[in-house]
Amino acid sequence: MHRSQQVESQGLSPDHDVPGAYQVYRGLVATAVSSDPSSRPALGVWLRDRHVPVLAVSFPDVPGLIVDGWMFEGSARYATLDSVSVSGEDTLLVRHRFSAVRDVVHVTTVTAYVGVVEVTGRLELDRASNVATTPTDAQVDACLDAIHDTTAAYWPWLRGGRPRLPDLAPDLCFQLLRSPAFQTAPLDIPRNSAVHAPYLHRFATRCSVFTRRGHTHLSAIPRTEIASKHPDIDAADPRNTPPVAQLYFPESAAPHSATYCNATPFAAPVIAAASADGEHMVAVAGTPAEMLYQGWLDCLHCYVGWNRAAQSLHAPEWRLRLYALKHDPERLLEMVREDFPAPP
Repeated sequence: MHRSQQVESQGLSPDHDVPGAYQVYRGLVATAVSSDPSSRPALGVWLRDRHVPVLAVSFPDVPGLIVDGWMFEGSARYATLDSVSVSGEDTLLVRHRFSAVRDVVHVTTVTAYVGVVEVTGRLELDRASNVATTPTDAQVDACLDAIHDTTAAYWPWLRGGRPRLPDLAPDLCFQLLRSPAFQTAPLDIPRNSAVHAPYLHRFATRCSVFTRRGHTHLSAIPRTEIASKHPDIDAADPRNTPPVAQLYFPESAAPHSATYCNATPFAAPVIAAASADGEHMVAVAGTPAEMLYQGWLDCLHCYVGWNRAAQSLHAPEWRLRLYALKHDPERLLEMVREDFPAPP
């Protein structure tokens, strides 16, 4: 089979008729070299535009699932894309350069394992222009401020400082729009519209987190009665009856009463979606998980903080894992606990 045929059969090649904000401007720019295509996820990167890469993932054992990971939501506000490269088997590297601190580069490493894709991020100095490889405290702070300010642009309650939240990693938006078995609705249903609302409410019956009650569907969690984040949508809009956009916080977090903040805490750092036939599930997890989110579109979010407990406080890192498996919530929880053990 030719390489282009392999990519097409894996589902990584994006469709040019994907509607609206998901419209593709450029095709695939890189695919990982798989050590075992029969067991490991296929990885690729395509570009929404010159500086907005999207990670594409297909899992050989989960039919009808293509996950597109927007790297990163809102990143055009604070970074430009430097490069996408293949790094050994089953691994891709994506490098962004911070606009305000041009010597600092965000390096994203994507690695495929059996049934799992791991995504990690770190900051490093441009080695071509610096002897050192580790940014200074001031450079790190400036970069993390830019990421926080961008997240605050679409979560208004984050504005004006960091209320009880540590520095957030870039927001990796995992989208299911191109997944026939998982998407909220057929592609001819316009997203971000009142027509889409009933599909979103049904999608909430397939999405879940883990609370003190155990595996809990989002539809079973009381929704915070909020106004829409869209100024042209009034409270009677079906997307607000009940509200579909909700943020969930860990049990350790102080209660949040601001817009979009749900009062039911999660007990495990993972959010999942089941396929429409109930046979499979896809999930994203990470620690420290500061927020989980599912709402207006076909997407899942796990907002993690930077891990400054690494060898050097000047070199913080963050880490997420994307899972796809048979519909088995207890097995998913077991995997997450193995991969992200609770601190002692």
